[in-house]
Amino acid sequence: MRLVCALLGLLGLFGLPGHPGLPLLAALPASAADPAALNAAGNRAVAAHDDAAAVALWRQAAAHDSPQAAANLGAAYETGRGVPADLAVAAQWYRRGTAQNDPFATLSLAMLMLDGRGVKRDEAEGARLARLAADAGWAAAQSTMGVLYEAGRGVPADQVAAVSWLRRAAGQHFAEAEKNLGIHYEQGRGVEPDPAEAARLYERAAKQGLADAQLRLGIAYEVARGVALDDAASVGWFEKAAAQGNAAALWRLGSHAESGAGRPRDYAEAMRLYRRAADQGLAPAQNAIAALFDEGLGVKQDAAEAVRWYRLAADQGYAAAETQLGRHAMDANGMAADDDAAFRWFNAAAAQDDGVAELYLALLYVTGRGTPVDRQQAARWLKLAGEANIAEIRDQARDALAQMRQ
Repeated sequence: MRLVCALLGLLGLFGLPGHPGLPLLAALPASAADPAALNAAGNRAVAAHDDAAAVALWRQAAAHDSPQAAANLGAAYETGRGVPADLAVAAQWYRRGTAQNDPFATLSLAMLMLDGRGVKRDEAEGARLARLAADAGWAAAQSTMGVLYEAGRGVPADQVAAVSWLRRAAGQHFAEAEKNLGIHYEQGRGVEPDPAEAARLYERAAKQGLADAQLRLGIAYEVARGVALDDAASVGWFEKAAAQGNAAALWRLGSHAESGAGRPRDYAEAMRLYRRAADQGLAPAQNAIAALFDEGLGVKQDAAEAVRWYRLAADQGYAAAETQLGRHAMDANGMAADDDAAFRWFNAAAAQDDGVAELYLALLYVTGRGTPVDRQQAARWLKLAGEANIAEIRDQARDALAQMRQ
């Protein structure tokens, strides 16, 4: 959102306190009013936290064909600052700015069209407009073109083209583009995989305060991807992202407090951080809270409360929580014994390649709990569990499969 603020500290312009020159400028005859000055005065009104005054000034500037003022009025109506929010009116103002080649108005209208907000959804036209703003050198539009080519919205999906546009925006130090370009280098989409370059781009964006880039850089340090393993650095970047309320960073910071990696172990602090993330609906944080109650770490052990939190995460399809619910249903721990429910939960988690669930599912097929005995199915799930990422699960599955074949 651009409600551009010229932070010039001129609240007493022309000796008038409060509004930045509004009384004198408003009194000027139309022939004497300078649209650029009116628009700039509106920007200063925003800096003075007077959105209504800003809108009044922008209206005067727009009446004198200021494309920047038209764009700012579109933004005001889109966000409801100084006027009631009205996306259809916002689109009208953006169209006026677009007709005068204002890149911000053009990109803003493109975004409304891409999402069908206030106008009929038209991804092809939205992409065309975004391209116009991008060709004008607007970094945000170049970044948007990268995202559109990445997702195939309004243009054919093309990862190489996505990288090309993201590079142009990143060359202007546009943080969102730097972060997204980093993702391409991390995942090898449109470029050869280069974890070090990904980490470098994340750091550039992170230093501009972009929370998602701070999160990704923290993960890079956590797992030694493109940078040396450094738990303290990881925690530092997670803290920066968490300070902005980033749910994933809060959860990961909680995991460091729980494990004691990069900071002192503190189960109470882990719970506090997990709860902040869980309040935003983050399934891994809900699962982590459940595990603390399950194991009695920093809280009184409470299987029923653990089950409640596992359900919240499982309702979002979180595989680890589905597996734990299956285990609790098998063991009648915190809930009534229910082999049928256990079978359903393990199936749901195994469908997401959860190795623990695959191992338990094989056990149910061998013992006939929740399903008829089926050694062929048991062997199939043991083979899959034998490819799990967790060494302990992998070894147990391979040992069990070897015993079945004897």
